[in-house]
Amino acid sequence: MLRSNYAEFTTENLIRLFQDEKDDQAFDQLLKNYYHLIYGTCLKFIQQEADAKDLTSDITILIWEKLPAAEVNNFNSWLFSICKNACMDFHRTKKKSLEENISNELLEESLVAETTEPYEKGGIDRPSNIKELELLMASLPNREKACLRLFYIKKLSYEKIQTKTGYSYNEIKTALHSARNKLRSAVN
Repeated sequence: MLRSNYAEFTTENLIRLFQDEKDDQAFDQLLKNYYHLIYGTCLKFIQQEADAKDLTSDITILIWEKLPAAEVNNFNSWLFSICKNACMDFHRTKKKSLEENISNELLEESLVAETTEPYEKGGIDRPSNIKELELLMASLPNREKACLRLFYIKKLSYEKIQTKTGYSYNEIKTALHSARNKLRSAVN
């Protein structure tokens, strides 16, 4: 079938052409029509232009892969769902990577006398040596370990920890509380 002007096709027709006939031009037109929405959604969630552009490219690949088998009743809702989930995955991956980087950075730094401060402030018995403390802290989840080290060793405020890690105030507070409790029960 000769199709001269894909821009005049409805979204439903473009989807059908892509699903039924694997029409690449129909898919290209669909992307032209919705690219601004995909990018706008990514920018809203990610708030960094470069990351939003990269994620938009990833999402177009996802759409290419998922659309042929998808039952799409409302393309806008389906597309938003794809974008939102990709953005959430991006945040999870970025946060996990950031936790690991911070944790590795801080593990490389030597633990000096100030590392015993969380024990003294929290009413925890002081470990007999630094090796014991390192082992106790190594057993903590990355988020708790990172928050504990940033707060007690680096002496950073909650606000600075938020900036460095991307964690919310409540996530930091919870991580510190949980880490102190785990350390307290480990030494008792």
